[in-house]
Amino acid sequence: MFLTFLLKGLWSQNITPIAVSNYGTAQSQFISPSLNGYSPYNWHVNLAGAWVNGNNNFLSLHMPYSLYRAPNRIPEQYQTENGNASFEDEWIWEHINGKQKCVDVASTIYGPSASVKVKNFRVGLISRGFAAGRLSGVSENLAHAIYKEMDSAKGAFIYFNEFGTGLSNEGDKITMAAHSSAAVGLNLSYALPLKHNRQFIGGISMKRNFGYQGAYFSSEKMILNSNKIDSVFFEPTSIQIMQFGENETAKGWGYDIGATYIFHKKEFKRNGPYQLNNTRYFSKLSVGLMDIGSVKYKDAYVANLSINNTLGFNTDSFDLDISQDNYPSVLDSVLGIHGTYTDGRQSIRVGLPTRLVVSYDRQFRKHFFMSATLSQSLRKRHSRHMRYQSTLMLAPRWEWSYFEVSAPVELGYDYRALRLGLSMRAGPLYLGTNSLLPFLYTRGFRDVDFFIGIAFGNLSDYGLLKSLEDRKERKAAKKRAKGCPEF
Repeated sequence: MFLTFLLKGLWSQNITPIAVSNYGTAQSQFISPSLNGYSPYNWHVNLAGAWVNGNNNFLSLHMPYSLYRAPNRIPEQYQTENGNASFEDEWIWEHINGKQKCVDVASTIYGPSASVKVKNFRVGLISRGFAAGRLSGVSENLAHAIYKEMDSAKGAFIYFNEFGTGLSNEGDKITMAAHSSAAVGLNLSYALPLKHNRQFIGGISMKRNFGYQGAYFSSEKMILNSNKIDSVFFEPTSIQIMQFGENETAKGWGYDIGATYIFHKKEFKRNGPYQLNNTRYFSKLSVGLMDIGSVKYKDAYVANLSINNTLGFNTDSFDLDISQDNYPSVLDSVLGIHGTYTDGRQSIRVGLPTRLVVSYDRQFRKHFFMSATLSQSLRKRHSRHMRYQSTLMLAPRWEWSYFEVSAPVELGYDYRALRLGLSMRAGPLYLGTNSLLPFLYTRGFRDVDFFIGIAFGNLSDYGLLKSLEDRKERKAAKKRAKGCPEF
């Protein structure tokens, strides 16, 4: 399972560069329930969208040729006899730095979502699907051993202390979690006008959540002592396994709560440059508490294994004679003496990916903005609950009604890595990535991130038609200024 996550998980909620835009009204509901309260649209629809991400801090792929050559332009020396692409183990590099290893893969499908203006209110529809898996806390020596297939001839155990040295081998707490879910709900926000064109916007979303198949594995810290070359001792530890959603669909309610403040300078402080540059606002601050709640599985399988006493073996004489037929009885016998094992079916709650999202957007020129967004997960990495990774993003943005481009810089993956991204919106299409380098240099990478979608709003203030109308009006104004008659 570990190798599957690392090697295949690279191809598995982060549309923040679009969601903070003034023209990302429907998408903004996924980072704050109040951001859509400030919008140039009377109505806006996110027809469909998707975001995928995979990352790890252990293995990276280094190809001798660009992946854009696949499948028909691969250099001949890297093809098999049948003309297919070959693959060599040395193209995968390990990153040995003394840190715990982790893997995260996630995918979000943004279903039809909408936001409609009704006087000072905004009424919205939200739909979303979510699937994710994560592996956390693997000690570096164990990760290397598993990658080398536990084969001492390949140097699988070079980072372990040898038997007889008196030094112990420790394994950190390891957890694995996988989830799949969907949600549909309603959003309501209200914009309260204040003096000097300022606004306070409050918003709330209520969603019905559905939980599908998932699993959870947790192993507490393990210590293996080998004071003598012929003896091994396992210190007390515990393991928990959960499987849920195999024969049922969990249900539960989720809530988003948020507030947004639109700030303008006082009118007597707005000089000429301010009027020219700050056409929307001086700044926009939003705070949202997202996905509060959980889903309840009524028939989950839960198993608990505990080693209560130190378990010792003599490596010279130890022989359990384990086979495929008798291993359950052998394990039961060992656990009956040194530990306990229980399993059964029970109801459990799995939390939604609760997080705090704070965004600040500053307008510097008529079409140039700078935003900063913090998304802090309120779920622990080792918990059984759904979870998004924490990120901090700074994104310069050039924005027009029908076109937009942003170049975010993100401290992502729970603040472990710095990434440069790129996103754009052209008419109804938006797409981008929060990790641009793998697309520019495909010979070496260890993470993948990409999002794409289609959204549109009322044509009276959107897109190419509005631009053409404005252009026609400007030409007519110039003719009037010159005293030319209009036809």
